[in-house]
Amino acid sequence: MSPAPTWTADEQALYDERAAIAEYDGGLPRKIAEATARGEVAKARREAEQSRNSKQAA
Repeated sequence: MSPAPTWTADEQALYDERAAIAEYDGGLPRKIAEATARGEVAKARREAEQSRNSKQAA
């Protein structure tokens, strides 16, 4: 299941990886692990956008 259909394949892979790590290695309940992973994808997306913007400004 894809929680955000507008995600890129890389973002989906990051979400899947982070959610699994948080749940299985971190011992978090699935819903919390998934919410944490969504936050990490959002952070990665913001950072990528900021990086693109700073390269364009240079």
